[in-house]
Amino acid sequence: MRYVILLISLILSLCVYGQKSCKIAGVVKDVNNRNLQGATIRLLSVPDSTFIIGTQTDASGMFSLDVSIPNFIMEIKLLGFRTLLKQFKIDMAQVNQHVGEILLDEQSYALKEVSITGSAPAIITKGDTIEYNTSIYSLPEYASVRDLLKILPNVTVSNSGIIMVQGKEVKKILVDGREFFSGDPELASKALPSKIVNKVQVVDRASVSARLSGFDNEKKETIINLEVKKEMKTAVMANANVGGGLDIENKDVKYENNAYINLMRDKCNFTLFMQNNNTNNGMEGSSDGILKTGQIGLNISNDYSGKIKLYSDIIYDSKENDIDNKTSSRNILGVDDFLYDNSRSFSVDKPKSLNVNSRFEWKPNDKNTLFIKVTGLYNTGKRERTEKFESLNNALDTLYNGKSDIYSKNRGYNLGLSVDYAHNFVKKKGRIFSLSFIGDINKNRITDKSVWHQYLFENKILEKDSLLNQSINNRNRNRKLVLSLSYVEPISKRSLVQLLYKFQESSYSQDRITYDMSMLSPEEYIEVINGSQSISLRQNTKEQWFTLNFKSSVKKMTYILGANMILNNTTNKIHEPYSTSSGELTPNSAKLNTILYSPTFNFKYAFTDKKILKLDYQGLMTPPSPTQTQDYVDSSNPTNNVKGNPNLKPQFSNKIVASYSGSNPKKQIYYSLSILSQFIVNDIRPVTDIDISSGIKTTTYKNFKGNWNVGVNSVFNLPLVNKDYKVGNSLSFFVDKRNSEFNNLHRTMKRFTFDERPHIRYYKENFDFKVEGIFSYTNAKSNVHEQENIETYDWGSSLDVSVALPYKIRLGTTLRWVNKKGYGAGYNYSETILNGMLSKRIFSSPRYGEGMIKFAINDILQNRRNSSLIIGDNYYQSNASRTLGCYFIGSIIYNFNFFPNAR
Repeated sequence: MRYVILLISLILSLCVYGQKSCKIAGVVKDVNNRNLQGATIRLLSVPDSTFIIGTQTDASGMFSLDVSIPNFIMEIKLLGFRTLLKQFKIDMAQVNQHVGEILLDEQSYALKEVSITGSAPAIITKGDTIEYNTSIYSLPEYASVRDLLKILPNVTVSNSGIIMVQGKEVKKILVDGREFFSGDPELASKALPSKIVNKVQVVDRASVSARLSGFDNEKKETIINLEVKKEMKTAVMANANVGGGLDIENKDVKYENNAYINLMRDKCNFTLFMQNNNTNNGMEGSSDGILKTGQIGLNISNDYSGKIKLYSDIIYDSKENDIDNKTSSRNILGVDDFLYDNSRSFSVDKPKSLNVNSRFEWKPNDKNTLFIKVTGLYNTGKRERTEKFESLNNALDTLYNGKSDIYSKNRGYNLGLSVDYAHNFVKKKGRIFSLSFIGDINKNRITDKSVWHQYLFENKILEKDSLLNQSINNRNRNRKLVLSLSYVEPISKRSLVQLLYKFQESSYSQDRITYDMSMLSPEEYIEVINGSQSISLRQNTKEQWFTLNFKSSVKKMTYILGANMILNNTTNKIHEPYSTSSGELTPNSAKLNTILYSPTFNFKYAFTDKKILKLDYQGLMTPPSPTQTQDYVDSSNPTNNVKGNPNLKPQFSNKIVASYSGSNPKKQIYYSLSILSQFIVNDIRPVTDIDISSGIKTTTYKNFKGNWNVGVNSVFNLPLVNKDYKVGNSLSFFVDKRNSEFNNLHRTMKRFTFDERPHIRYYKENFDFKVEGIFSYTNAKSNVHEQENIETYDWGSSLDVSVALPYKIRLGTTLRWVNKKGYGAGYNYSETILNGMLSKRIFSSPRYGEGMIKFAINDILQNRRNSSLIIGDNYYQSNASRTLGCYFIGSIIYNFNFFPNAR
């Protein structure tokens, strides 16, 4: 044991090696010179206000902190007093410094406005940040951050592990502002215990280059920052879970094994995480297939003297997904003509990947900032797929049926480099020069071997037996270079002007060789090159942005006005090097030049720091993909020939987002409303023609005008009775219009979807429950025929209960009932899912940690189903997949936490 302690001590000491810091001290008083005890002191970085460290004042109003950066903002808060923000710049050469007396002004309230309760608000807004208070939730000692996220209001963790907050996907998880397994939020949420989290903060964050320039009017990503409790910033944390069980229906052995170790010291972190399971990553909900996962992740981060920050992580991921899928499609050919496609497929996917990320930040002084990020990815994979299919006409007569067997394997890599630099002119406050460079290279090789047996019928009589036996080798290469230059000049105390130039070049190449497998004997084949299906494809796109932005801040209002000129040049080349139709190998070439003008607009009005109104407009141009522009017919799928359109124009999307959010911490009320609209110019959509006599499809691509969509999301949460009860509702609806073409017939599809999830929650230390209602509705209408119109309904409810019993036992259960209607014959159903969990603590010691046993059973009633409906431009497709059924798992859990500052 002593060697383990020595190893841990060595790692922790290495984390702080080279950090230069000093101690600051001060005293907080009121205007009457009385010392204030219990005031919260938080240090924030400049300029992004990232939390650094915090403490509280003692009985004499004194506080002290170890500081590792010379320039910071100090936030002082105390109930009944106005919050004070004060910027400091200190000399790091002085080891001990006193910042003097800090005075807080009293904040007066009318007596009737004051409500003192023992319960904190679950969710509040702070400027652009949504903040969840975790202290009101009671979770087991072994609970992870993912367990915490799953019970937060308006936060969902999908069946595939995707974390969503108010309908927006979370792209990264940070810990005290530091990146943590940045490429995998799901893994990050499993590798930390929930008990160390003080606040969960959600914010939409712009790119590094946008943040450095101060003009964050580009597309943002949603991130979660986990604020760690002050007394737990130095810690040794370990957890191991070993579990095994049985699938009741198939008698397959089930297992769930995972472990992590976390070493934290102030701004240094070391994390090792491992998991191995065949229970769809422990997700209880429906998911396509039976998923086996093996994963190892390592994360190291350190902050050296506040000037140099280094974050690195490496993740190895191995999966195997066994999928059994059934589909039924109805294709609308005309006013009275329909085509029905049915299929049943079995597939096994085995992807493996190794992902490496390293991020370096250097801020040597107040003038210069440098960010460097290096990424690497190596991946391999295999896939085996068998499918039986059939196509029926309007009279349900068979046009063709058959079977396909496909075996694929792939191997590839990706290398990326990004550099962001900014120089602040100290003598001219607000003047900033910045540049950004992004380089990305991707190569992969894919080999497909396929055998298609297709039987064609005419008047119910077998007309032709078609056999396609091919092997296809694909070599794909992508390269992307982006260079941005920005110059910001202040023209007044509150106004700035930005000149921005961006150049982007992306190139794609594909070399494809197709071999027909010619049979010499029943046991011997020879490969013969198919010249018409062997091609060399090249695409090069150059794009230039010339941008002028104006930014102004007036009291509570901030806005950005901008104008863009976008030049796009795309060249496509294709030739058939093995074709025998012509003696010349001159490639076909197509060029397209486009000039677009686009405004930008961003507006924010802060009624208070708890009530924010935003309005944003952004234009985004998307060039067609190489597949969409390939000028040849790809017939590798005999049931659907695909031909690109080299004359496609780039697609341009006009996005408008309006949002209003607010909170009242005293009344514990939170609400938000957002509207997202998109109007698309030259929308690129597939165009399909179907031969009515044979059922064979031919697909190409065209540009369409007049396509748009509008979505509305609203959320509110408020307390009831004594504030132990909290109610809320999440409501959203979406309307879109899509113009397309099918069998030379213009079509317009209009769709309306509605989703509502009201809920009530009750939390106490030993008992909590949540009741949620479920209602979803979809209505799709076409301009061609009423038989194309469709309506689907999903309604139901769910109940989650957890209770602590005597003898250190905890019991939990989940009951979910859902009814589906309108999905098509054989796909409508009603399901009732009942899960149960029982755990018992078997020992607990501050020195040796905690041990528990847990027994869980999922889908006790064996009633789980999994189906969905896809609404296309000219078809409706119902899907049903095999998923996890009833199984039980028995687990032994060991949890160890050591927090030296919490003693």
